[in-house]
Amino acid sequence: MASPAKDYRKIGKKIQRYIKDGLRPLQAAQLAGISDQTFYNWREKHLDFLEMINMAENDLERILAKSVRTLSNQTKNVNGFVALLERRYPDRWSTKTTTELTGANGLPISFKIDASGGFINPNNVVTKTVVVKRIEPS
Repeated sequence: MASPAKDYRKIGKKIQRYIKDGLRPLQAAQLAGISDQTFYNWREKHLDFLEMINMAENDLERILAKSVRTLSNQTKNVNGFVALLERRYPDRWSTKTTTELTGANGLPISFKIDASGGFINPNNVVTKTVVVKRIEPS
């Protein structure tokens, strides 16, 4: 691996290229010749290094989103790009589904948990109400 004396800006440019090619930052750092620990240290110590990594991530997302738009306008298959966006940036691209469970007549569901390992003493019962809502994706 690289020695700490290496120029973080020069290595950072290599890492940027690898990230824009679709690699995760740690994978890119390893290919650029630095250890995981050096990568983390540089991110903490050099704000401009962290900014280089963040910009590369943003550029990759922009490139993928533009590819989805371009291919969908050409009526080509965009599923691979969409799947990559969903996996790489799940907070912004994945489908969110929430499910609601209710008991009879819309009442909450109650669970009784046997904490004794067998016999359920009425004084040893924990009742918990769980309400989960289902929201259809828009």
